[in-house]
Amino acid sequence: MTEEERTQAGRRLERQLQELDARRLDRINGSYSLERTMKFCLVLLVLFIALSAALVYLER
Repeated sequence: MTEEERTQAGRRLERQLQELDARRLDRINGSYSLERTMKFCLVLLVLFIALSAALVYLER
């Protein structure tokens, strides 16, 4: 393997590693976004249950 081939192989490897890192970051950001959405839904559910309980209590 010549020096030029080694340099090209090193560059290819570097590009592949950068692509893997980019995909990993996309997955992390996607899961973080999903987590925030699920937390928001959970907060809405808790508020709905609390308001329902308050209304039931006030109707008595």
